[in-house]
Amino acid sequence: MFAKAYMKALEDMSDNEQDLHIVSSLVNTLVNKTVVQIDPQDDDDDKIDLAERIRKGSLTTSTINLENDAQQIKQNYEAVQLMQIKRMAIEVVDSHHHLWSLSPTNPTKYKWLRPVSEGGASWHVAGDIECLKQNYLLDDYLRDATNASCHLIKSVHVQAEADDPIEEVKFLEQISNENSDGFPHGIVAHANLASSELPKLLETYTHDHPHVKGIRQLLNWSTKDSRLSMTDRSDYLTDKTWLEGFQLLTSYSLSFDFHVYPSQMIDASKVARQYPNAILILDHCGLPVDGKNDFNSWKEGMRHMAEQSNVICKLSGLVMFNHAWSKEIFAPYILECLRLFTPKRCMFGSNFPVDKLNITYEELVNVYRDIAENGAGLSKDEIELIFKYNAIKTYRL
Repeated sequence: MFAKAYMKALEDMSDNEQDLHIVSSLVNTLVNKTVVQIDPQDDDDDKIDLAERIRKGSLTTSTINLENDAQQIKQNYEAVQLMQIKRMAIEVVDSHHHLWSLSPTNPTKYKWLRPVSEGGASWHVAGDIECLKQNYLLDDYLRDATNASCHLIKSVHVQAEADDPIEEVKFLEQISNENSDGFPHGIVAHANLASSELPKLLETYTHDHPHVKGIRQLLNWSTKDSRLSMTDRSDYLTDKTWLEGFQLLTSYSLSFDFHVYPSQMIDASKVARQYPNAILILDHCGLPVDGKNDFNSWKEGMRHMAEQSNVICKLSGLVMFNHAWSKEIFAPYILECLRLFTPKRCMFGSNFPVDKLNITYEELVNVYRDIAENGAGLSKDEIELIFKYNAIKTYRL
C-alpha cells in the first residue's frame, strides 16, 4: 500500500533527481516529521537500505505505517527539494532593480514618488505605492539581496522614471564608484526615442557615462484601464520618428528594454525583426497584467516575441500582478517563457524594491529557481545562464 502510493509520488522526478542521496534525505525528513514511522527493528544504520528499498518499491505496510496519503508525501518531497535549493546558494547577477533617494539635497527627482498633494502617483499596480515613497539606497538593496540562497555578484539598475535621466545616471554612477564592489555595474537609462533631443542624449550617455549599457522607454499602453498606461501615446512602436530614433539607438550599440503589454507584442516583434542586430530585452515576462483571464493572449504575444532571436526575456516582475503569489501561480508563466525563449535567452531580475512590496529577495530567487530546476528540469549550467551569465552577456558587464 505504502510502496505504491510512495512511488506514485515520485513519478514526476527526473532521472537525475532519483538518486539515493535525494531519497535518503526524503526518508530522514519524513521520519523527522512523523509522516511515516520506521519499524523499531530498523535502526539508523538501516536508513540507506531503507531508502534503497523505497526506490525499488519493495516496502509493505508491515515495515512502514502510512499516516498521510500520496499527496502529503509529494508535498514533503517538494519541501525537501526547496531545502536543498536553499543549501546550495547560487551566484546571481540581478538584471533589473531600482535605487532612489528622495532627499531634498539629491538633484535627482521623481515626480511619481512625490506626495499625492504635490502631483505624485496615487496608485501602482504592484500595491501600496506609499510604501515605495521612501529612500531605497544601495545599502537597502544589498541588505535585501544578502541571504542564504544566493550570492549577488553584479547588478543592473533600470531607469526609475526620474525627472531628469542624466541626473539619475550621475547619481547611480556616483554610487557605483563609491562602493568597492561596483554596484550597480550597469545602467539602463531613459530616453524618448521620438524626442528631438535624442541624438544629444545618446552622445552624452555614450561618451560621458560608461556604466550606461542600454535604454528603456516605458511603452505599455492599456485600453482597459488608464491607470495601467505608463506612456503618453499608444503608437510609438509604429511611429516614423520613433523608429528613426530606434535606428539611431542601434548605431550606438546600446540595448533596448521593451516594456509592453501582450496586445502590443506584434508591433514590438516587427521592430525586433526590422533590426536583427539590435540587443532587445522584454521586461517582466511580457507584463501579464490580466493574469489567467487572458493567459492565451499573453502566450500568443510571447510567441511573436520569442520568434525574434535577438529578444531576451527577463524573468521578473510577476509579483506586481500576483500580490498573493505562489509557486503554482508563477509556474505557468516561467515555464512558458523557458519553453519559448529557452534558457539561453532568459535572465533573472528582482524588480526590487517594487516587488519587495509582496515578496522577499530570498523567496523570489528560491521560487524562480525551484520552478526552473524542478518544474522545467533545467541543468546546473542552464540555471547559471538564467541567474548569471545571460545578464553579463546581454548588458556587457
